[in-house]
Amino acid sequence: MAPVTGLAPPQAEPDPGGEAGGADLKGVARGGALGLVGAGVLASLNLVLVLATTRALPPRSAGVVFATTSLFLIAVGVAKLGTPTGLVYFVVRAKTLGHVPDIRRVLRTGLLPVLVVSLLAATALLIAAPALADVVSSGEPQAAIGPIRLLALFIPVAALADSALAATRGFETMRPLIVVDRIARPVGQVILTIAVIAVGTKSASWFVGAWVLPYLAAAVAGLAWVRHLARRAENRAGAPARAGFSPWGEFWRFTAPRGAQLVVQVALQRLDIVLVAALAGAAEAAVYTAVTRFLVLGLMSQQALTIAVQPRLGALLSAGNRQDAGTVYRVSTGWLVALTWPVYLTMAAYADAIPLLFGDGYQAGRGVLIVLAAAMLFATACGLVDVVQAMGGRTGWTLVNSATALAVDVVLNLLLIPRFGLLGAAIAWACAIVVSNTMSLTQVRLAMRLHPFGRESLVAMAATMTCFGPTAAFGLLASPRLPSLLATSAVATLLYAGILWRFHRVLRLDSLKGSLTRGRSRQSG
Repeated sequence: MAPVTGLAPPQAEPDPGGEAGGADLKGVARGGALGLVGAGVLASLNLVLVLATTRALPPRSAGVVFATTSLFLIAVGVAKLGTPTGLVYFVVRAKTLGHVPDIRRVLRTGLLPVLVVSLLAATALLIAAPALADVVSSGEPQAAIGPIRLLALFIPVAALADSALAATRGFETMRPLIVVDRIARPVGQVILTIAVIAVGTKSASWFVGAWVLPYLAAAVAGLAWVRHLARRAENRAGAPARAGFSPWGEFWRFTAPRGAQLVVQVALQRLDIVLVAALAGAAEAAVYTAVTRFLVLGLMSQQALTIAVQPRLGALLSAGNRQDAGTVYRVSTGWLVALTWPVYLTMAAYADAIPLLFGDGYQAGRGVLIVLAAAMLFATACGLVDVVQAMGGRTGWTLVNSATALAVDVVLNLLLIPRFGLLGAAIAWACAIVVSNTMSLTQVRLAMRLHPFGRESLVAMAATMTCFGPTAAFGLLASPRLPSLLATSAVATLLYAGILWRFHRVLRLDSLKGSLTRGRSRQSG
């Protein structure tokens, strides 16, 4: 799909500092640092939720919880219609082009259809609850009907919460998203889950209720916050909205492909859990879900950088400033590799120990961890390529790429799960990850003349492989005792810290350090 057209954007001014993208990198660093804190809290609390659920429930009941909440997230992904990306893009664009009074119309254009479609999705899930319960519960539908019906009622709530909080990022502030979605909501989920465990119930419906109820508070806070930001921006602009202006057509031409792509993306992340439950059983779905949640420890860095980079790239590409956009892309890739590769290599090293955290019956997750850790090394080396495509207006590409990857995933799951079980599902997902990223990387390079590879990413790759590659090999091949593996990991971490310090200028870590220093100064003042 061609870039979104409209009023001609102003020409980008040269960087007065003499370093392309310098100011933009500082903005990304500030947002990335805050986002990393929020993503770290979210990842940690999500892992606590999974551990609490697997420890409190037998594997079959835990599998029902994970499978039904996965269905819920797929339905919410459909109901959002891609508006999170569309709202960020058009709010940023309105500010960049000096059309701040049009933002309120943009918000209505995005949020009202989400409300309508989410109500329809909730109705459909209520009607289909008996059939879906039979699929995900290994022939015991009564265990899953209640959770599915409860979750259906919260689809509109979650869809509005996610869309409204995403819209706040268009105002180039991450505080609402971090406070509400990354901290308050998961904290509420953990507190309610602990309360359910304290009651002593083994009902999947109670655990599902504790997980979904905090979305209500998130929706109220998100809608109130985005309304406040829009009103404040209008007061500062002091100009009336353009008479007769309607963003409807342009908004949905951009957003509709992205909406379909996000549905496919959520399906890629969650459909395999449903397929494992249907083809191998609910207990196996619990094992698969538990061990794959450790991927979140690496994905949290990617999510933090995404929410920081997305509005910055949107502003640069809207202004036609491809040079600085390329700098942001390459440097953020170096940061992403530096943050995630140690996590995935360590995850592979501890593949024998991690499944034991969830209790008896979870040892089969070892192979899943190894396969998906390898796939994520490749994915993160491509950088935030999907964000670059979306903010460059190429949402049609992302749809085609994700749909292709989903087709690969589903076909391979159907072929491999009956024969290889959990390992087959992991191989299918890994192949889908490689296909999607390869296609996106090729398209961005050929059509947009952008790529993620530079000194930053190459130094980060070399550093992580030098320090953590031997640790991963030691853990996988020698099967060492845990104290020996911990000692090896500690040495690798110290060596890695020294290498990062030695090459901190190449990696542009001074931008991150400066942003944190200014943040502390503002807090003390």
